[in-house]
Amino acid sequence: MVRSPAICPVCRAEGSLEAHGYYERDTTDDDGVVLQFQVRRFRCRHCRKTVSCLPRFAQPYRVVNSNTIGAYFSGQRTGRGIERNTARLERYWQRFAEWAVQLSNAISLSPGPAPPTEPLALWHVLRTIGRGLGQCTLGFVRDFGVTFFGAYICHRRPALA
Repeated sequence: MVRSPAICPVCRAEGSLEAHGYYERDTTDDDGVVLQFQVRRFRCRHCRKTVSCLPRFAQPYRVVNSNTIGAYFSGQRTGRGIERNTARLERYWQRFAEWAVQLSNAISLSPGPAPPTEPLALWHVLRTIGRGLGQCTLGFVRDFGVTFFGAYICHRRPALA
């Protein structure tokens, strides 16, 4: 069971989200085996937009689970999940590295010193501020409309008049 968010992330209306079904999605388990799960969707009674609530173990637009990505980014190179998905994880790191400057700029709006833009240094800072990649991603999407790998249209908030 997934509870609806208290506030619509699109129009910011409180208590306006109601259940609107599910969609199927793939991710890996910690051994690297692809599994299918259902993602809960909600519809806002106010703006009529739909919102999906991706669980922490899954990254937007990525098949490999959050724990495995985090372990790989932190330097781990052994384990079934990593070994089965090394090529994907290398591509994920490349995407993160290409996005690092924009990600740093997006989150530098928060209080405190600006995060580094060099990918490895940025990763080390980011992994210390959240409770894992999944939790950190939820905060980035909620607060800045970005993920570790890009800014996607579905995470952008429209300008409110």
